[in-house]
Amino acid sequence: TLPAADADGAAAEDMASIAILDAMDYGGESYGRMQQEQSASMDDVSSYVEMLYEGTEEKIMGTMLILQLTRYKENLEILIQDETLMCALSRVLKDDGVKHVDLAINIVYVLFCFTNFSAFHETVVSHNVGSVIMQIVEMELKRFLAWTRKGTVPSLSLSLSLCLPSTNTLNLGLDPERWSWPA
Repeated sequence: TLPAADADGAAAEDMASIAILDAMDYGGESYGRMQQEQSASMDDVSSYVEMLYEGTEEKIMGTMLILQLTRYKENLEILIQDETLMCALSRVLKDDGVKHVDLAINIVYVLFCFTNFSAFHETVVSHNVGSVIMQIVEMELKRFLAWTRKGTVPSLSLSLSLCLPSTNTLNLGLDPERWSWPA
């Protein structure tokens, strides 16, 4: 079960996290298409983990199915206790996260679902994914800078799927000239 109230107010934080998870809309064209193709089941978690050892498309599908399961708070405790799953997600993020944005997004969303509950922080931290996530963010920012220098910047809008319906977008208005990178 999810954690009960504690002295430092973690229960209030967890209740807010439940509201966020309940309101989540993962949007995205590929997510909608994959969700229509197959619906996830807790009974099939081991087969989703096996997909993480296959090719890129299978890894994306496996992480998407795991992501579907993390949308339900009653699944989170069972999933985070599955050491094979957590190790596989960590490995795939480290090995393929920079190469495949869809894969990285799926795994980061799964980890986000876990980190919304303070009781799961220690487990997520123990898999050392924080630095990998920062490397992925850095790589994507560098990719964006390269696009801006070439003049081929794709449309930049961020779906606020965590808070708003997926039709609402926010123009980021990023200014690459203000960014600096360590040498």
